[in-house]
Amino acid sequence: VTRESRRMDVMATGTVQPRREISLTPEVSGRVTEVAADFIAGGFFRQGEVLFRIEEADYRLAVDRARAALAKAEYDLAIMESQARIARREWELLDHGTESEPNPLVLYGPQLKNAEASLLSAKASLAQARLDLERTVIRAPFNALVRAEALDLGQYLRAGTSVATLAGSDRAEIIVPLTLDDLDWLRIPGRDGHGQGSEAVIRLASGDWRWQGKVVRTLGDVDPQGRMFRVVVAVDDP
Repeated sequence: VTRESRRMDVMATGTVQPRREISLTPEVSGRVTEVAADFIAGGFFRQGEVLFRIEEADYRLAVDRARAALAKAEYDLAIMESQARIARREWELLDHGTESEPNPLVLYGPQLKNAEASLLSAKASLAQARLDLERTVIRAPFNALVRAEALDLGQYLRAGTSVATLAGSDRAEIIVPLTLDDLDWLRIPGRDGHGQGSEAVIRLASGDWRWQGKVVRTLGDVDPQGRMFRVVVAVDDP
């Protein structure tokens, strides 16, 4: 009898699922003015590509109003600062060396703080208006496959309403149930000091399709029905 190293193959079946999947929800309301040709079930998009656009006229007007309000707030603050300086000089002339502190209202202290707060609020309103304008263009948050969509050109969308389901296309994961005996043959990152997971070959039940994958983790619990441990095999660029 001689000892040698051999590769042990563990055979199992599992269910494929996307690494990331989201419900796409617009953050602003409005009428749909443009929809990408591939924005249909089964369409692919690269990260940053435009999926659809919402009418932006109202949001451009909101930016203009916010910009005007900011200009007025800056003017009001400049006037208040000037009045505060004049009030300080007048008080110093009338004080006659008593060095007593006047009422803050006399020196425009609270009025000045109010003008500064109004300026900050105007700046925030302008930033919010610009952000809402940017949100009229909905882009793919990552490389994705459109699983389902429910919008069309001219449709009015309300903020917070789900209009599509996107599945990430950069990585797929297969959840594989295994017995404890099978688990002993595998390298699992973070388990028993392993840094790299075992290599995996994924085949479809029908057809001659093959992908290379790797064990990346376990789900950390036991399937309550089959009493099996579940490991995750990742496939990049599936």
